[in-house]
Amino acid sequence: MGMGPGGTGQGPRACRGPHVSRRLFLIDYRGLSSLTYHQSGRGVCEWSDVGNIAFDVHAGKLKVCVNGVWRDIKVKSDKRRLDYLVPHQVLDTGQGSLDVEVFDLPGEGKFAVFALTDARDQSSLRSRMYQWVNGQFTFYQWLPTQSAQSWEFFSIHSQFFLAVANYGSLKSVPSNSTIFKWNKKSRKFVVYQNIQTYTARDIEAFEINGDYYLAIANHAQNGNSLIDSVVYKWSW
Repeated sequence: MGMGPGGTGQGPRACRGPHVSRRLFLIDYRGLSSLTYHQSGRGVCEWSDVGNIAFDVHAGKLKVCVNGVWRDIKVKSDKRRLDYLVPHQVLDTGQGSLDVEVFDLPGEGKFAVFALTDARDQSSLRSRMYQWVNGQFTFYQWLPTQSAQSWEFFSIHSQFFLAVANYGSLKSVPSNSTIFKWNKKSRKFVVYQNIQTYTARDIEAFEINGDYYLAIANHAQNGNSLIDSVVYKWSW
């Protein structure tokens, strides 16, 4: 048993009205065909049931509570189904995660890197990277971060990079956001360049007419939010 969208999480309430049985039960609406409703009775439902779907055992019909009235649900015969996402895997990242970047490395496979942060201890943190193996993500590598906020994967001339926006440990001092480069020999990402930032919140890579750029959104410095964000250009 379950409830339709907009439910309150409480059990079904008895419905009033001569045309609707008082024996109504909430049902799980997943897997039903495409649904529409039309009015055929004037049974009154509680406002807390608006959006809930129920089965009228007396009339043998599905009903939905719309604006305080139980209305019949008409099931179309086109046999289409409603599709829903279902849980596939639970990953224990160890700390709170603010962002995830999923990307493909040619010849290596699919990876996901999580931006991990911990309000209790922002002085020393690492973020986790996973690889897709046999239908699930498995741990692959630690990456040094400092209250990571956002990750960005990008490539330049067949070289592959991961960049992280680090919030840092203190608002009063600058921190480093880091660019990692894929090392083919070790098959790991290694630190390539550090960029001074101020409580950075986001990072984005882009290309314009063959030139490559990296934009970093700074949040505040010494409590002052009127601070510049910076766009960097790739140069050899």
